Amino acid sequence: RRCKCDDGANAHGREVQRLVCQLRAAVSNSSPGEAVRIYQALHDRIAAAPRGQSEDRTRSQATEQAPCHRDMRGLHVHIRRTAATVEDQGARDQLLRVVVRIVEDMRWLGMRVGATETDACVYAHSRLGNYGAAVDMWQRCVAALGSTDSAPAQNAIKKLFPQTHRFALEAAVASRNTQTICKVYHGSVKAMQTAHCVDEAFFWCVLNPRVEPSPRTEAARWRPEWLGSAFLTQMYHDVVSLVGRNGRVLSKTGQHLLRALFAEGLREQAMQLYIEMRTPDGAYGHSTPNSTDGPITPEILCEVVGGLCRHSRLEEAYNTLVNADQGHRNIYAWNSYFDGLSDGIQRNRSCRGPEAGMREKLELAIREMEAMDGIKPDTVTRTIWMRACFRSGDWHSGEACFRDNYKTMRSDVVCWDTCVRGLLESEDVHAARRGWRLVGDLARQLDGKAESAMEGVDTMRLAGKNESVMEGVDARFVETVLRHMLSRVSSRAWGFSPYDVLDRSEMARIFAWAEKNVSLDSSHVHGIIVTSLLDAGRIEDALDVHDAMRERGMWPPKPVSCMIVRALAMMHGLSRAEEFIAAKVPRQQYTAAYFILLRIALQHREYAAAWALVDKHYPEVALEANDDGACAPHASSSSSSSRVYPNETMYNTFLRLTREHGDLAQHRLVLDRIKVHLGVIHLTHPAAAQRIARVYNYHRALQ
Repeated sequence: RRCKCDDGANAHGREVQRLVCQLRAAVSNSSPGEAVRIYQALHDRIAAAPRGQSEDRTRSQATEQAPCHRDMRGLHVHIRRTAATVEDQGARDQLLRVVVRIVEDMRWLGMRVGATETDACVYAHSRLGNYGAAVDMWQRCVAALGSTDSAPAQNAIKKLFPQTHRFALEAAVASRNTQTICKVYHGSVKAMQTAHCVDEAFFWCVLNPRVEPSPRTEAARWRPEWLGSAFLTQMYHDVVSLVGRNGRVLSKTGQHLLRALFAEGLREQAMQLYIEMRTPDGAYGHSTPNSTDGPITPEILCEVVGGLCRHSRLEEAYNTLVNADQGHRNIYAWNSYFDGLSDGIQRNRSCRGPEAGMREKLELAIREMEAMDGIKPDTVTRTIWMRACFRSGDWHSGEACFRDNYKTMRSDVVCWDTCVRGLLESEDVHAARRGWRLVGDLARQLDGKAESAMEGVDTMRLAGKNESVMEGVDARFVETVLRHMLSRVSSRAWGFSPYDVLDRSEMARIFAWAEKNVSLDSSHVHGIIVTSLLDAGRIEDALDVHDAMRERGMWPPKPVSCMIVRALAMMHGLSRAEEFIAAKVPRQQYTAAYFILLRIALQHREYAAAWALVDKHYPEVALEANDDGACAPHASSSSSSSRVYPNETMYNTFLRLTREHGDLAQHRLVLDRIKVHLGVIHLTHPAAAQRIARVYNYHRALQ
């Protein structure tokens, strides 16, 4: 575009206009480095502009009318569109930083920052990883929507674009801060309802976000059920009212809501929701029962069956499965039920008779699936059967299942992990020897040596000349090998020495292979090392590993912190463990960590120490943010800024142990404390109050 400076413009204005034109040319020629350099000079020129003593309003009117300043409004739009077409991440980030600086300069000059500038700035911050800045920019503009100050009418933002709310919610989800997510979500929904504009993609930001988390935040995969059933219930109603009853977004929201309800122990509410979704014209239903385009999908059936199995309601899960529509009863739903039967073997290893055996029941269920729906078992089904064999103690059948189906299982790392784990966890020395031999052969083949990875099977003939048993080295498989290797060497609980299974040279070679392929950026690997060090009695080394995790920006997993707390309490006393909790354990893990100390104190009948632990953070512990301002993923759904302390588990243990010890006076004191505690938290934490009330009523009835 040709420059349109007035003939009477001074030298400063002409220089600014010249830099604007050069900046446009640099952006059009895809030269981000040149664009950044030119805008830095333009920024310096604008900052050095002569200004009088006039008010900000006069300066705003002057800059709005100046062509060189008016050009900035279309400049950031042009740069943003160009950045969307740049493939290089570094060059794209440079252009987005220029967009942010242009909007900041416009605000400093007193120019109007409207919906377009807000959208550009929120988008740029979210793509640059500045999630806090993106949310703050959105928050200021949302607050300005309802402001009643004396700003000129032309400078007031009437409404924001729907995609602006979406960009802000994406940034909030990427920050992993549940309190921020709730604030942005509810504010955006209210603003969209006021503006009568609905963006279906807005809800997908919670269900399936596309923005990756910052390296300093929790790196785990985002799970919407972390927000809790209360939030997801409100979101479900919002989807119904704003989007409609039919659609993938409603089904996906219902799926995560069911998962959250089962995870929180609200099985009855989950089944009520499922029934209402299946009922025509119900609260969540639709006109055609079991329609494939309604809320009920095969994924929802899988969630219900899997949730019932996790609650040990196997008969109810079976009835739900067989009574469902045949179009929804696919192999995934059946595998959810099979997995529940396999877990039942682990929960009750004594049920191995012909009448009550879970393994026999699993075999009959697989045959029923083939007869009822004509579905053949897949690799997942065979893996579940193999796991059931190992859990029931029949490692011969588990290994035979892997050998017989080796052609279909050889490329699946889960199958390898299940077979190796089952053999190594067996108490039979022959099974352990075969497991380590399998690991050694597989390690050699993954390193490029053509050797058989399965005894009795010609691996190269089945896999082919140019195929491998697995596509590279999987982190989970390496972590399994490392865990069993370290536990065999350090633990004193095994009935035989690790060198009875494997000679020293072979063990050193496998350990070197695992060390070469393991990732030290994984908190799970650090947990394996901490467990092995604690088994060997090296608690100081375990503390050093825990400190290394925190220095590397990793969130210490709750099991790791609890293991160290238990070891410190048993070896150095409760006071040393309390010092460790106060200094190095995140506040989101306080209830689990102090529960361990409470149980140890009660087992030794040290009631003074037990009451001191109960009063430590009574009636609730305030959650703190980590270094990036993000709370733990599993923060309380009822109140994101605090968590009930003591919780229902601590109260239940206190009451159970005092009753077993016959200390009825202490038992009554705990019941009185619960009654007072319920009166304090019943409004702020209703879900936690309901759980504690169940504990109170149960022990009150026993008394």
